[in-house]
Amino acid sequence: PHHHFQAKHRTSASVNQQGHLRQHPRMAENAVTDLVPFCTTGPPLNQEQVIALSDVAGSLKELMLLALGAAANDTGCVNKVECAIGRAKAFDIVQFFAEEWEID
Repeated sequence: PHHHFQAKHRTSASVNQQGHLRQHPRMAENAVTDLVPFCTTGPPLNQEQVIALSDVAGSLKELMLLALGAAANDTGCVNKVECAIGRAKAFDIVQFFAEEWEID
């Protein structure tokens, strides 16, 4: 089977006062939805899981802080993540953010 991959970079266009077309990248919301599925030590999250997480954490930073709180056994943080996506996926996300990352 052939797989087709498309860039997810979306733009909106507007015409300025001089009549020239300008493009504006839609970054913020797409960056989060494009990155969050891979913030796990397991298989990527599906769209439903990403939406559920966005209901409890409005940004990637909030998700990271929530996951780190859960890693530190903050029961409020643990409950939020587990209620959103279930215990197994919550564990994978917490592990992802709790592991030390080093870039060479």
